[in-house]
This record gives sequence, C-alpha cells and structure tokens, in this order.
Amino acid sequence: MPRPDEKRGLTKRNLINSYVVAYSAPNDKDILSAVKLSKSFEKRLKKYEIKSCKYEAQRILNSLGLKAP
Repeated sequence: MPRPDEKRGLTKRNLINSYVVAYSAPNDKDILSAVKLSKSFEKRLKKYEIKSCKYEAQRILNSLGLKAP
C-alpha cells in the first residue's frame, strides 16, 4: 500500500497527464473525459500543487511542439 506522500505524487502525475490529454485529445468526447478526470484529481490537491502541475503540463506540451495555453 502506497504511503500518503507517494499517493500524492501519483495524483500529481496523473493530473499532469490528464491536462496533456485534455489539450491534445483528438475529439470532444475525449477532451470532456480528460477534463472531468482532471477535476477529480484537483479536488485532492492544494492550489499551489495544481498550479505546478499546470506549469509542468505546459512544459510537456511545448516540448511536443504544441502551443500550450
């Protein structure tokens, strides 16, 4: 069973991934699904953690050649 700090790290990683998928998804259905998933992860984190996840997602999108918002 993961420790609380490991669980929090997994939640942050999953939030970052859901942001990337939401931005790069091919259709509206996938976008809405990723946004819904993102919101559920955000409920478990603090505001500063969410902000750092958004920043990391932007970096990933930029490295993929996508213009992040």
